[in-house]
Amino acid sequence: MNIAYLVLTYKDPQLLSRMVSSLEDTGDFYVYVDKKTSVKPFIDIFKNHKNVIFISKRRNISWGGWSIVQSYLDLLCAAFNNKKVYDRFVMLTGQDYPLYHNKRIVETFQANRETEYIMAYNIAHSPLPSDRHKITKKWFLDSPFKNCFLTKCYKAIMYYTITKPFSSNKIKLRLNNEPVEPYFGQMLCAFTRQAAELLINTYKYDKKFNRQMKYVHAPDELYWQTIIFNSPLRKNTIQKGEEHEITEHFGWAPLHYLTYLENTSEFTSPDDFRKLVNSNFMFCRKVYSDKSEKLLDLIDEYRKQKDNT
Repeated sequence: MNIAYLVLTYKDPQLLSRMVSSLEDTGDFYVYVDKKTSVKPFIDIFKNHKNVIFISKRRNISWGGWSIVQSYLDLLCAAFNNKKVYDRFVMLTGQDYPLYHNKRIVETFQANRETEYIMAYNIAHSPLPSDRHKITKKWFLDSPFKNCFLTKCYKAIMYYTITKPFSSNKIKLRLNNEPVEPYFGQMLCAFTRQAAELLINTYKYDKKFNRQMKYVHAPDELYWQTIIFNSPLRKNTIQKGEEHEITEHFGWAPLHYLTYLENTSEFTSPDDFRKLVNSNFMFCRKVYSDKSEKLLDLIDEYRKQKDNT
């Protein structure tokens, strides 16, 4: 079982180093560092790690923008086209950390070789206006500016002049030149080689679908979901083709323990340890190298004990 971890990050190289060290026996790491962040501290830490590959061509990544999809697809293409043939492609961020011990991670993927770890529901059937607005309104979330102030101004101007006042009645998208209903879910997923090829080919060749996705709200929560759930691979998803329940707060993901209440939770206290390791999720997010150090120490010790039993 060859595993490629696709990691999108913008800060805390020390945490990434710790995560790589904890998972190093299970696979290789493809890392994309946001262009707004200096890549040198990351490269310096991993200069002796042959299984950590950095994406050299970088872009400024904007929250909720098409740039996130582009960056993950760059990671996926790099791993897929490597001479080493990977069986599993796992999407991570630089603020994630493993909860399963390494043997269990490998065994889980081996036992589910055809499973697509992705969950989603149909926006066209959602009663939540905010869901439909992801498609029916036109969003400008990728800024042409590097400056934070100019970026905020740009997004505000575009929102109040175009996004807020105008809507379309069209909820369907065109995929492979056919009208399809959009699906929404968590960004972080894990794909088989078959699904990776489907996503890459769509990204490379379906220009119309890509153009639509540039102006939806948070395409990283719609792109792979819409492609997979409108394909024969839907039956292989973790819920065997069934949709997730429609929820206002979507603190659910196939492999990650996370919570979305008023704000995205951060796990910094040792008191979070038991909750995390008993969650039955493979990873958690968000953690930090400094604020979460004691918690991470407990997780490392737990994982080490489990690997040795």
